[in-house]
Amino acid sequence: MPHISVRRIGLAVVFLASACRSTDAPATVLVPNASVVRVVDGDTIHARIDEREETIRLIGIDTPETVKPNTPVQCFGERASEQTKSLLPARTAVRLERDAEARDDYGRLLA
Repeated sequence: MPHISVRRIGLAVVFLASACRSTDAPATVLVPNASVVRVVDGDTIHARIDEREETIRLIGIDTPETVKPNTPVQCFGERASEQTKSLLPARTAVRLERDAEARDDYGRLLA
């Protein structure tokens, strides 16, 4: 099997993501005044938006499960959670950008 570099795969993902974007999609919605409360796992955080706390599912990031009920911790899930915690420590100011769909099936804000 030929060797494919991670860099090439990353470029392919960026290219495919931009190619799939619809030209008539609504503009993103910016949510100002948000800060991280805590990291739930690699792709979910709790954030304070103005005076309320929201669970945020990070768009474009899908990490192995670590806290899903009745599901074992998946391979590299803890490492993904630790990476997100290092990138988004508590009280970090964040700018949330929402897309066309506001929430997922679990009621989490998609941003």
